[in-house]
Amino acid sequence: MIFTVTEGFLLGFAVAVPPGAITAYAVKVGIRSGFRSAWLVGLGAATVDASYCLLALFGIASWIVEFPPAWTAMLVIAGLVLTYLGLVSLLEGLKKDAVPEQATAESHHVPYLTGVAMTALNPITIGFWVAVGSGVFTARTDFSPTLGALFALAVFAGSALWFTALATLVHAGRRFVNDVLFRLLTCAAGLILLLFGLSLFYRAAS
Repeated sequence: MIFTVTEGFLLGFAVAVPPGAITAYAVKVGIRSGFRSAWLVGLGAATVDASYCLLALFGIASWIVEFPPAWTAMLVIAGLVLTYLGLVSLLEGLKKDAVPEQATAESHHVPYLTGVAMTALNPITIGFWVAVGSGVFTARTDFSPTLGALFALAVFAGSALWFTALATLVHAGRRFVNDVLFRLLTCAAGLILLLFGLSLFYRAAS
């Protein structure tokens, strides 16, 4: 059991570390609104990672990978979401009055739900966890629902730890961000999101 939890924790941490659309968006909202907003984006991503991991372990998520129309539809939807967020970020960065601000209590649900949507709609995420689900426990004879649930919770903890560290770093760096740098970083995040969105459209068309 300890090995399973450790394995899940390390896997969750490792899958969260590589830079991607979620990282770009978390950095962007963190610079704009502080630690909590960036952390909630990551928490949304970690929630989906753990959920897909659990579904994959029990073979429920594999039908999306095995059903091409569903896979293509999710690529297109994810592409639309990332393209929209990228364009919004670009327009925000191009505004002359775009400055960092304090997040309001009413806005806290938005970063979390955005993190959930960005991760849940990405079929690459599903494909990854299906591969993990079929690979991690295939050769094990001690697999059980309890062990699978512990593995998924450990994945969540590992992913959440990375995003907590990222949000802390971004929040600490806000004091050094002036108006010009904020606009440049916001535009850069927008371009990254836009490129990821276009890459998903390309995958869908291939």
